[in-house]
Amino acid sequence: MKKEYLKFLEKGAFAGDRYSLNLSSSSKSGISGSRFSKTAGNSMEFREHRDYLQGDDLRFIDWGVYARTDKLAIKTYQNEISPCVDIVLDTSKSMKIGSNKVEASLGLAALFARASENAKYHFKTWATVDEFYPVENGTKFAPLWENINFSSTRNLSEMNSSNFYNNGVRILITDLLWDGEPGHFLTKFANCASSVIVVQVLSQEDKKPAFLGDIELQDSENGTTDNFHISESVLKDYDKALTAHLANWNKACRERGIIMTSLIASEITENWLLDDLLKYEVLRFF
Repeated sequence: MKKEYLKFLEKGAFAGDRYSLNLSSSSKSGISGSRFSKTAGNSMEFREHRDYLQGDDLRFIDWGVYARTDKLAIKTYQNEISPCVDIVLDTSKSMKIGSNKVEASLGLAALFARASENAKYHFKTWATVDEFYPVENGTKFAPLWENINFSSTRNLSEMNSSNFYNNGVRILITDLLWDGEPGHFLTKFANCASSVIVVQVLSQEDKKPAFLGDIELQDSENGTTDNFHISESVLKDYDKALTAHLANWNKACRERGIIMTSLIASEITENWLLDDLLKYEVLRFF
C-alpha cells in the first residue's frame, strides 16, 4: 500500500481519538441502538417484571410493585451486547479524482474504526474490487491495514452484500458518483443490518467544477475518453444533475431509515470536525 495512504490512516486514527460511536442514543435519530440478549443481566437497561422465585436475589425485588399488589416481583434487566460495525470503503477509481478525496476517505475509515474502539464495539473494514472484500488486518488499528488500492472499475450497484455482520451497523464511505438506482442498492446493502450510515465524500472539484474551455475527459471506470467544451451553461447543467442525483439518494435513504451526510474532502481534512455526524448522534466527543 502506498506510503501516503498510511499517513492518511494515521491522521484519521489520531483524529478518531476524540470521538466515540454513539449508537445507543442515536436511536432517537433513526439509528438502531445496541442489541441486547434475552437473558437477564445486571446492566442498567430495564426489561420487565416477573414473579419472585425462591432463591432470587432480594436486591432485585421491586418493593413498589409489592406495595401496590401484595405480590413479590423481580426486576429483570437486559444484558447489553456491543454492536458490530462494518466500515465499507469505496475504492473505485473515481475516489482518486479531486483534491483531498483519498486522504479524507481513508481518514474517515480510520476515524470510524477508532471511534468504534473507543465505544468498545467490534469492527471490520471492507473495500471494493469486483465485490466487497475484507481489508487485510481490517479489524486492527488502522495504520496496520494492508492491500487498499483505489483501482476498482466495478459499479457498487452491481455488487452483492458480503459477509457483513448480521444485525450490525454498516457505514459506507463513497462519493456516490456511480450509476444505479439508489433504492435497489440500499435494499441489498442494508439487508440484515441493524442500521446503515452513508457518508458521501466529494472533492471541491466534484461539487463545484470551475474549469471553462476545451477539455479531454477520461472515464475513470472504463478508461474511455471524449472531448468536451465546458461553458457556463454546461456547468449549470452539471450542478442541476448533481443536485438531482443527491436528492434521489437522500430520498431513498430517508425512506429506509438510513442516515446520509455529504462532506467536502478538504473541509474534513482541515479540522476533522464532523458536525453532521455529531448532530445525528452517530458520533459523540470522547
